[in-house]
Amino acid sequence: MFAAKKSVCCDGFDALLANAGRRGLAALVESRTTGLGFALQSRGLSHEDIPLLRPVPDGPNIHWNISSSTGLRFCPFCGENLTQLLKWDRNRYEQLAQVHAKYADA
Repeated sequence: MFAAKKSVCCDGFDALLANAGRRGLAALVESRTTGLGFALQSRGLSHEDIPLLRPVPDGPNIHWNISSSTGLRFCPFCGENLTQLLKWDRNRYEQLAQVHAKYADA
């Protein structure tokens, strides 16, 4: 019997990857000039809800922080060095970087 190919370090990190673009915490795969990397992102509003924002007539002029991201080198759950994941299944993470690109800017 063959072992399944490992592509993620733990269930917690898998859940962060699956939450990309949604409200709350997520892990994003980013294509950088130095290669693929990871970011931890916090979103106060899901990506799909951004177009629903409307100004309030005569309301205050407020600037909102919809999302905030920071680089991520180690899994926040199990401590795995995330460059190891790229060695396990680089194709998966290259595909995720393309999907996650739209969430990195907004």
